[in-house]
Amino acid sequence: MLSWYPLTSTERVGVCYSIFIQQDLKVLEREFGASPVRTQFEHYERLCAIDPKHFKPLASHARIYPNYFAPVIANRDNKNWSIPMRYRLRPSGSIDEIPTNYNVFNARLESLTTRPTWSRLLGRQHGLVVFKEFYEWVPGNGPKNKKVISFRPDGFEFMWAPVLWDWWESPDKNTSYFSFALITGEPPDQVLAAGHDRCPVFLDRSLIPEWLNPVGKSAKELTGILQKTTSCNWIVKDATP
Repeated sequence: MLSWYPLTSTERVGVCYSIFIQQDLKVLEREFGASPVRTQFEHYERLCAIDPKHFKPLASHARIYPNYFAPVIANRDNKNWSIPMRYRLRPSGSIDEIPTNYNVFNARLESLTTRPTWSRLLGRQHGLVVFKEFYEWVPGNGPKNKKVISFRPDGFEFMWAPVLWDWWESPDKNTSYFSFALITGEPPDQVLAAGHDRCPVFLDRSLIPEWLNPVGKSAKELTGILQKTTSCNWIVKDATP
């Protein structure tokens, strides 16, 4: 039986709700050796044409929110590929869409082995999403005021974060797509000082091949990989929601 979990009060604060993606497929191929899976991008284009309300063309946006799509890097047969995936996991076999009060767009690092939603994917279906900055709600002036700020790694053209992904197909087989959840961990000091208590895992680049090829690695080894992150200064700015 599929198991989802509701947001706790801590998790409602600690979510990465928007990212500015690197959507240039040539950049993903040049920097990460990820060739686009043309059949999947063509499939996604057909979904956009049939249902533009729920499937927005990648070319029309770069800042994405839950339920938007982004190119995600995955590995098969020791080759990296880029595939369009929805930023909000829809588990394989689910009949109805998961209610919005369930957190399935971010996966907390410390929950990967304990939450069934994530543990069944850990060690099997790993990916990488590449983006330029991420956005968060933080406390503003006054106890009830909040504002949105952006975080960008200084000195980097973009950052990358590990994800878990799944493939969903409707019972009538008329609709199908990949989807993913972005893995978040404890924040660097600058992110925490800015008012946010989570951060997408900025994986050490040398460990990307190990993350994308998880076969044979234990859960302890995989979570250990995710704890080895890239150090950087963060550019923090006010942003729009």
